[in-house]
Amino acid sequence: MATSANPIAQTVFNLLGHAAKLAETGDFASAGTRLGEASMVLERERSDDDPEWHQLSARVYSGLGQLALRMGNLDEAQLQLTQSLSARSRSEALGATPEHLSAAVAHINLSSTLGHLKQVDAAIAHSEQALARLQKSDDPAAMLYEVATLQGLGQARAASGDVAGAGECYLTAIERTKELAASGVDDIADMSTQLKIMASINLFEQDRYDDAHALGAEAVNDARDEHMRSGSEEALGQYATAQMNHVAFCEAIGAFAGAEDALFHVLELVGPQPDVIKRGRQLYTEMLKLDDALLERGNLPRDEVKGSLAELDRMEAAAAEQSA
Repeated sequence: MATSANPIAQTVFNLLGHAAKLAETGDFASAGTRLGEASMVLERERSDDDPEWHQLSARVYSGLGQLALRMGNLDEAQLQLTQSLSARSRSEALGATPEHLSAAVAHINLSSTLGHLKQVDAAIAHSEQALARLQKSDDPAAMLYEVATLQGLGQARAASGDVAGAGECYLTAIERTKELAASGVDDIADMSTQLKIMASINLFEQDRYDDAHALGAEAVNDARDEHMRSGSEEALGQYATAQMNHVAFCEAIGAFAGAEDALFHVLELVGPQPDVIKRGRQLYTEMLKLDDALLERGNLPRDEVKGSLAELDRMEAAAAEQSA
């Protein structure tokens, strides 16, 4: 199996392609059958000193690992993806041209698997290895994968208690989405907004309230603009989430009128839902404990706070009467 023109190699490629199409349709059983056939073809032609044989093996293992991950078979996914990376290392040691993007995808999937298995440190290590591979790749898709990997790495670092490290990942990912947009890549608005939501929460957790407020406002505006542009339901949901976050951000910096505006934008969107009403009551109750001077500085005098609290009561009563 010296070259990819070898009919055995072509058979494996065909089986891999067929398996991928079957998996996309949700026919995981048939996809697994095709991958099993590819594995048997390779085993019959085993050649431990052939770098191409190891590259093909890596692709089959990776396919089996991705399939196991999608089916929720985490232990099997970990086994297959680990074997995929080992086979890739062997092929490169034998002189094969590195397939950085494919290797990165295997690291990404293994990181996701390990995250589900609560092996956070190992998940972080594989995300970092994925990023190192992606930075060496000249494939146009590499930056999209980099954004997704940075988001996952941020979540893993947050889970490990590294809040600042998580924030660095989110902010870097946001910069990458700007580069993608500048290069003409479409359909990244929802991804960008979600990253801004996550990053603004992270900044808030670091007590960087002004930064959280500024980035949270961007998330609100971006989600609103994207919904107006495309009618995206995802953007509408992001808008509601970002506005609810903005209530806390505005409250933290004493911008009480801004907090109220954000709250009522959500109420206009979703109606007097119990969790939103509860958050509003909490907001106004805390405001009533403050000095008049602070409320005036936040552009929400005490009488307006009391009036807004009464408005929440009216909205809740009207909703209860309507549902009775």
